[in-house]
Amino acid sequence: MPDDLDIRRGLATDLAVCQQIFDEAWAELHERFGIPYEEQGGDPDWLRPILQHFLRTDPDAFLVGSIDDNAVAFGSAFQRDRYWCLSFLFVRPSFQGRGFGRILLEGLMPQDPDVECATVVESFQPVSTGLYAAFGITPRAIKYWLSGVSRTSELLAFPHDLSRHEVSDADLPDIDALDRSILGFARSSDHQWWREADTPSWCYRRRGGLVAYAYIDDGFLGPVLATDEATLAAVVADALRHSDDAASMSINLCGNSGQVFKMLIAAGAKIDPSDPHRYIYCSDTRPLPASYIHHSDWLP
Repeated sequence: MPDDLDIRRGLATDLAVCQQIFDEAWAELHERFGIPYEEQGGDPDWLRPILQHFLRTDPDAFLVGSIDDNAVAFGSAFQRDRYWCLSFLFVRPSFQGRGFGRILLEGLMPQDPDVECATVVESFQPVSTGLYAAFGITPRAIKYWLSGVSRTSELLAFPHDLSRHEVSDADLPDIDALDRSILGFARSSDHQWWREADTPSWCYRRRGGLVAYAYIDDGFLGPVLATDEATLAAVVADALRHSDDAASMSINLCGNSGQVFKMLIAAGAKIDPSDPHRYIYCSDTRPLPASYIHHSDWLP
């Protein structure tokens, strides 16, 4: 093992140093490529609750690499049914180029060959993209941030056979069933986390059956899942119309969701000019369905 890197399972006491490692690596990467950056969400402690969630749901998929008892790298992943996703993999800049990222990734990867593996990478990161591709996790879809809807009249009309209500505990079994049917995995622990944070959420039903759900998380629309892309477009339109300010809403949309993409552009939305780089969803099998809008880059 190069430089005697010691790898162990991450603990709650590691969260602060993981934030430091991320901040150092994130700043150096963007500075190296001349790309503007800022602290994620403007919150210097934004990573802590996310890693706490993964510690609760996937305690064995959080690894920290140390040299002489000093943490220099960390990686975190989650698995829902047969879907596995690498959420974070960062190495302090002064320790990069020594294979530490690969070692952590090898320790995090699932051993079951039938598990679908995925991650999200920035498009200007050739080293990271190549590393994931070496494990069979290759680019599948480009992700864009769209915002600035100014012509709500161009949004799809709400279908007469669709009804909308706030998510309740009684909806959760149907939500799990919809996730399994469309995404291929259920994520009840994530829905519980979003609801514990009082994230506004709605269910959409057609003839009594659940056909979609949607969350609005602090000005961001997502996750949103529907049985098909036409229903997704109707749900996105409805969520934007019911928001306090549609123009300020941000949607994290993959390019394979062409119908929704076209609708948003027609309604005045633009690809976020403050985010000149693009994120790429990578998988060893497929992109996520066109009738889905991701929650985030670290929890697709």
